[in-house]
Amino acid sequence: MSTNNNNKPFNSSNYYRKFSNNDHFEMKQPFTGSSTSTNNNNNNNQSLPLLKRKSAIFTCFILFFFFSILLLLSILLPLTLLNNSKNEQYFPKQVSYTPSNHSIHFLVIGDWGRANQEQRNVANAMNNFCKNIKTCNFLISTGDNIYDNGVVNEYDKQFKDKFEDIYYQYDILKDLNFYTIFGNHDYRTNPMAQIEYGKINLKWKFPSPYYELFLDSTTNPNLSFNISFLFTDTIPYVEKYATDGKTNLTAYHLQNPFKENGQYQWLQNKLEENYKK
Repeated sequence: MSTNNNNKPFNSSNYYRKFSNNDHFEMKQPFTGSSTSTNNNNNNNQSLPLLKRKSAIFTCFILFFFFSILLLLSILLPLTLLNNSKNEQYFPKQVSYTPSNHSIHFLVIGDWGRANQEQRNVANAMNNFCKNIKTCNFLISTGDNIYDNGVVNEYDKQFKDKFEDIYYQYDILKDLNFYTIFGNHDYRTNPMAQIEYGKINLKWKFPSPYYELFLDSTTNPNLSFNISFLFTDTIPYVEKYATDGKTNLTAYHLQNPFKENGQYQWLQNKLEENYKK
């Protein structure tokens, strides 16, 4: 009987091969034609460059961040050291003082010139305070002495209404010197009139837009120490006052603190001078 090759009987030799002198067999796997493994390998090979690019970008970002921090520190550190050296120049960290029972007492007020009951109440409290501590040496005004728009001239009635009639009613306050300075409301109308008023009323101490009050122990028997008060005119430092429509611009620009030998240079010189004393 003839048989077709497609109907050959099963022959194990087609699938197994015996290795001489060995006890194991190797199974022959017929080729199936599947390409799944090959495709996976191709996908893996394609993803490797993408991962490398992401890793490189991340590394660059870390390096950029690190060097940015270093650059920022290289700029800020010298500035900080320079600023600290200037602060130490004017304000030393350690200053030795000689113990003493001597003292100085003074009052500080601001935004006060309204001639209302609140101002009178504060004046009464100030006078009582000075009575309780037995003495007050002087008073400092930080500005806004005459609300709302300053004064017209040194004879303006507001000096009487908002200053003399308020503080001269008290036995202690009437004898105190008032060391004063400008506020923004004082810069309206005629600010220099307040300086001129000081030539009429000697209790109103206002020699110039900025000045020093220096109390020297060598000339004052009640003190065993020196003390310096620097009164500054801060209004010309504030740009908004030049555009508010109320400030006396002539006075404002005249007191430009940054002009040659102006207030800014004066303040630096005074700080250096006092540091050496």
